Amino acid sequence: MTIKVTIPQANQQFSQLIESVLEGEEILICEDNDQSVPIARITAIHPTKKNRIPGQDRGKIIISPDFNEPLPDDILSDFIN
Repeated sequence: MTIKVTIPQANQQFSQLIESVLEGEEILICEDNDQSVPIARITAIHPTKKNRIPGQDRGKIIISPDFNEPLPDDILSDFIN
């Protein structure tokens, strides 16, 4: 989600905006008189840690039944000096 604020609002709510950024939000700072004209963006430098939801990719990934079997000799020989 993107939060739009004016420069005075950004000055007044800076700490709260930074908390929102740390929660994954994007902040657009807009001109005072027209909130449709963004002039700056505040985003997290590193992606925020999101909670993993177990099973969310169920059915999207297929693991071959022979996954743990040894590689064939012709392929294995490519890895040996």
